[in-house]
Amino acid sequence: VETSVDDLRRVRDAESKGYKPGPYVEPLQLQVVCLRLWDALPPGTTQIVAGDVEKMGNVDTALGDYYADRVKEIATQWGVPERSIRDWFDQELIISEQGIRRPIPQGAESSQGLDNEIIKALEDAHLVRAEERAGAIWFELVHDRMVQPVLANNDDAHRTAADLVRAGVRVAGVIDTRDDPPTSGDYPV
Repeated sequence: VETSVDDLRRVRDAESKGYKPGPYVEPLQLQVVCLRLWDALPPGTTQIVAGDVEKMGNVDTALGDYYADRVKEIATQWGVPERSIRDWFDQELIISEQGIRRPIPQGAESSQGLDNEIIKALEDAHLVRAEERAGAIWFELVHDRMVQPVLANNDDAHRTAADLVRAGVRVAGVIDTRDDPPTSGDYPV
């Protein structure tokens, strides 16, 4: 478990452009990883050993799966395309080239194209943090440790959607035969 905690503490290091240990772990992220570990244990297990942690998979996968589940849940709850939420994370909250979080200001009804009520649901799911700065509310990805899991999970979802589109599967009610991923609409259901 100590290895997982150390992994969860990682934050971007601007000087080395790599990662370094951060001062804390987001409690929900630790819960996500531990729950995944617990769920992977055989029935009747009373002790967790290092091999159990290794079998669980990596922290990135656990966090990426949590992100995917919450995004799908919120998209369904609010009746919006899952892709619009994923694109908002990719295009507004993360600067992909550098892999760092980018804070964005809260707008009156929406912020950088996403309804503020949906952003509140993402905040309640511990994916987004709202912070007051200089008299305004700013939103950002909850922790540096979520950048890579979010980017990787979004890449997988976009790739899967593009593969299905190329195979002629209906996406958002449209059959698209282009090689590019769909630019609007939702993922196949």
